[in-house]
Amino acid sequence: MDSWLKNQIRKIDEPMQKLCENFYIHPNILTIFRILLIPVIIQLSRLGSPKMAFIVFIIAWVLDLLDGPMARVHNVESKLGAFLDPLADKLLFLSVFFLFWPDLHVIFIPVLCATALIEFTQIINRIKNMIKKIDIRAYPIGKIKSIIQHAGAALLLLSPKCPSLILVGCILLSIGLFFSAMSLSKQLKRT
Repeated sequence: MDSWLKNQIRKIDEPMQKLCENFYIHPNILTIFRILLIPVIIQLSRLGSPKMAFIVFIIAWVLDLLDGPMARVHNVESKLGAFLDPLADKLLFLSVFFLFWPDLHVIFIPVLCATALIEFTQIINRIKNMIKKIDIRAYPIGKIKSIIQHAGAALLLLSPKCPSLILVGCILLSIGLFFSAMSLSKQLKRT
């Protein structure tokens, strides 16, 4: 399954790399900008602008899709980038899920708590691995997890316009929890 996932991710990554050949912004700047967009998304959502919050979230997500290929194409991959990129992912999607905490059905609150625990465990494990100089690149399963989690968060941002999207977003969070656990398991086996 891992080789199949790698091939699928490669199919997505190759067009992104071709796009990145035509321009250059340092990938760590893209990642830091993504982190800076989080308060903007939260504020837009709180001010009752779900469409604008969704648009800014999608911009952040596109920047996430670009930073890795940009680093590879321009040969500027770094340990800092390998740490900051998944950190930005976790902060982005978790901030949206916690923003909608009061709207979540009671069934999904343990899922959110378990997801947050796994994500924070991964962050701590990444820091430990960086200190030990152990490779911290993401596994394909982690990329799939990230896509599912971000899709769920994007739907939650639109939920004030369509409340049934809360349920769909929470279901995606639940599916993402399964992939989070698999990703953490692979990460812990590496160390």
